[in-house]
Amino acid sequence: MSGGFVSKAILTAVCLLQGGYMLFDGVHRLLTGSYFGGRLGPWAALVSAAGLHPGAMAPVLVVLGVLWLVGGVALLLRARWAVILLIIVSAVSLAYPIFGTTLSAIALAVVLASRKRTA
Repeated sequence: MSGGFVSKAILTAVCLLQGGYMLFDGVHRLLTGSYFGGRLGPWAALVSAAGLHPGAMAPVLVVLGVLWLVGGVALLLRARWAVILLIIVSAVSLAYPIFGTTLSAIALAVVLASRKRTA
């Protein structure tokens, strides 16, 4: 991504917030048997509607959290594949309503805007 400092700073912050929280929440569920805060967010309704148990999503949250963090580090290291990873993980995380959807939408908007500027 050849976007400016502000774009990279925003994306790095999103990666840390989104990835850090997803990783923390997933690990917390795996270790304690409950998600952080003791109650499920709106994403649980989507998971239940798909026929899955929300508790089974902890490993998915861990993987997504790690991918967000890896994407953030790769972005800072200017790895060519960082933007592709962030687009994919953002698209998947859009299904993590409210917090995840908002941060994922911000990440996608920043990536797409910076790509338009460089095109």
